[in-house]
Amino acid sequence: MFDSSDGIFGHRMVRTKLAATGLEISVGTVAAIMAENGWTARRMRGFKRTTNPSDPDKVFADLIGRD
Repeated sequence: MFDSSDGIFGHRMVRTKLAATGLEISVGTVAAIMAENGWTARRMRGFKRTTNPSDPDKVFADLIGRD
């Protein structure tokens, strides 16, 4: 489960996916197994918009006459 998620899933999500397949195991056991193997989940960065649409009030006149 952990490898198929590209290392994104933590112990809670791995346990949820295992339970969906029919394997009941506690969250603590999954966390212990992951710790023994050195598996840690990678945090995904949140999406941050870096370019905002231009505000019509802030459009400047074309003084140079560019194309």
